[in-house]
Amino acid sequence: MKISWILTVLILAGAALLHHRHRGEAETLRREVTVARGEVAAAGLDPAAAAKGEAARAAAPAGTAVAAGADAKKAAEDAKQFALELIAFALEMEAKKGSGERPDAEAQKRILALMSRFMEMDEAGLRVVIDELKGSEALNDKQKQEIVGMSIMMLAQSNPESALSLFSKTRDMASTEPGPSKFIVGMCLGSWSEKSPAAALAWMDKPENAELVDENARRMAFAGLAKADAMLALDSLLKRKTSKEDDDRSAAAAIANGAKPEQRAALLAAAEVKPDPSLPPAEREAAVKRMERVRQSILGGIAAGLVNGNFEESTAWLKDAGLSAEDKKAVVQSLGNSLWGQDPTKWLGWMGENVTDEKDLVSSTSSAISQWTSRDYNAVGEWLDKQPQSALRTVSTARFVQTLAPHEPASAATWALTIPETYGERANVLRNVVREWKQKDEPAATAFAAQHGIE
Repeated sequence: MKISWILTVLILAGAALLHHRHRGEAETLRREVTVARGEVAAAGLDPAAAAKGEAARAAAPAGTAVAAGADAKKAAEDAKQFALELIAFALEMEAKKGSGERPDAEAQKRILALMSRFMEMDEAGLRVVIDELKGSEALNDKQKQEIVGMSIMMLAQSNPESALSLFSKTRDMASTEPGPSKFIVGMCLGSWSEKSPAAALAWMDKPENAELVDENARRMAFAGLAKADAMLALDSLLKRKTSKEDDDRSAAAAIANGAKPEQRAALLAAAEVKPDPSLPPAEREAAVKRMERVRQSILGGIAAGLVNGNFEESTAWLKDAGLSAEDKKAVVQSLGNSLWGQDPTKWLGWMGENVTDEKDLVSSTSSAISQWTSRDYNAVGEWLDKQPQSALRTVSTARFVQTLAPHEPASAATWALTIPETYGERANVLRNVVREWKQKDEPAATAFAAQHGIE
């Protein structure tokens, strides 16, 4: 995915994922943002300040913001002028993108200035901008949709309620695809529910908004609410009936992920399965199953929150939280699933020291090793080379080999031979390597099998 430079800097300004429609490309997006941060810094701007809008505001030319108290006519004229500048700049950036040329320092400053002006606009001003976009013959539909989405997301930073109102009035312009539209709704709800939980939840419950509130929008709403009060978020979730099990799972996980460390144990306690004997058997059974889903998702969400937090603080919490052995095991097993796109070495080392059962170690580390191998198998090999002989090295090597074998079977075979013969799965790992190798080079695979007595 190649994102426009306007949207790249928008990411730095705090509305990062308008192009979320390309699911599964978060790692590419992350790399592009890293490059963007470097280039913004090279331009003499502070990326961290830009993320808060500070650099953008500092860069804005004097007199460009719509002054508070300006009459409606003057405000509309300023908004129309801004729309024309925005259209011209979008075309300029599109031309640079087509030529492969990246914006220079001056262009980056202009982008930050545009973002500043976006952040200073109210709903009325953005409506004028969108009206001008609608009438523009210079932009294609896709460009219009991107800028409209950008407008709504910028407004969502300061006034998510107005942003949702504007979205409802401009749905035909926001996107032709349901994914981006619902992501914008989710982003607005997430911001709004953090600031005004009751109002955001009431908006979600209105029948006319039901079409827009899908699983992801609900998840983002509850994630925002959890930042304000995770216990209130869980209570609100449990009071809402849903016909989709995934809605419960994603929302509960988001709540636990966003919860403050001191609220995690309370969330687990609140999600204890306590059958209500007054309910009819069928309803009681459904209620029990729902609480089990929610509680398991909370455990997974806690794992994600630990991975996203400070490593030392997270491991200290795991040590002192007083989790039951079963809950701690579930959290640790979920850690590996939460390490996508991150350097997993610290957590893998922690697991090697703290997970003593070999089967538990396999289930805790397998996902992280597989993801890491798919992303950068050379880095995994270098890490394994540095590991002392241990259960962690053994199970990690086995998973590394299994993930590598379909792509580099010869290399996988070499690594498989380093697995201690005492490891119960060694023979199966070797047989799998030979099976994969035969699909690419049957003579070589057959010779290897014969040499090492692999049937």
